[in-house]
Amino acid sequence: MEKRYQIFISSTFADLENERKGIMESIIELGSFPAGMEMFPATDTEQFEYIKTVIDESDYYVLVIAGRYGSVAADGISYTEKEFLYAKEKGIPILTFVKKDIESISANKTDQDKEKRKKLDEFRAKALEGRLANYWDNADELKYKIHSSLSKEFKTHPRAGWIRGDIIDPDGLLEQFNLLKKKHEELQKKVNIEKEKGKININDLKREFTVDYNIWDAEKEEYDSVNYKIKTSLYDIMVWCGAKMIHNISMSLFKLILNKEIVENEANDGEIENTECMITDYSLDEIKLKLLAFDLASVVNLGKYCEEEIHLSPLGKQVLFYTVKNEEFYWCIDSSIK
Repeated sequence: MEKRYQIFISSTFADLENERKGIMESIIELGSFPAGMEMFPATDTEQFEYIKTVIDESDYYVLVIAGRYGSVAADGISYTEKEFLYAKEKGIPILTFVKKDIESISANKTDQDKEKRKKLDEFRAKALEGRLANYWDNADELKYKIHSSLSKEFKTHPRAGWIRGDIIDPDGLLEQFNLLKKKHEELQKKVNIEKEKGKININDLKREFTVDYNIWDAEKEEYDSVNYKIKTSLYDIMVWCGAKMIHNISMSLFKLILNKEIVENEANDGEIENTECMITDYSLDEIKLKLLAFDLASVVNLGKYCEEEIHLSPLGKQVLFYTVKNEEFYWCIDSSIK
């Protein structure tokens, strides 16, 4: 049976943002699901408990190490190393990719603090111990090696993965479904407990990320691979598109709405018209995952021959109402506004 796997991506973020994007593209090209900090709210001690549940659900763990040790928790261990130690403890297959020459990395992408540099060297040694590591020099090489390594891992060490619901397996499908359902319920309870501990600031939704568009080539009569990049945020998307998502809308309609609203509101310099470009499927998936990660929207699967639909969650509607009121607030998981 054809399976799709969830792969957890672990690394520092600011210095490896472009590399992580390439890794996510590679995983999607393999027909699998990437999971990483792009889909999570800001990292803190409580949030790490939630991240552990995502690692539990993942089939493989990809670790990328470059020139930074990363943000350090109260115990002096970076969150990247904590993720690695947890994946190792749980027996999840770990694929390690280490930058060839740290000295060649620009200073703004390395740790200048001697203590952090020492911890990075110790972490590298720990990550390489007892496993075959892959060394990389640039983002393209890293993307290729991850694609190749995961392909081999899928064949030599297959995992539980995810199986399409319309595939019939009378000998084991029902039992597998019941086990997954039980596991999901247990994880959901754990996630809800962690979410109830804290509050999420509306400013988390105002963090900008890049949306890619393909430009229309009139001569070829197709969208060219040359990308036009626009910065936006989940908050902006809620302002422009939230009202249209109160009721179920198809993913194709959602794509057209995003395409129209983001371009019209952000490309005001006259360089491009909304009819001249189309949001990429990768950016569409990234936006969808971010909305789901922040519990702002829900996706409905209507069956084998029907297209997925998306709509605002109760929390998403609160954020929409906030954009109308236009005043700062915090919200809790129980939907009470403070």
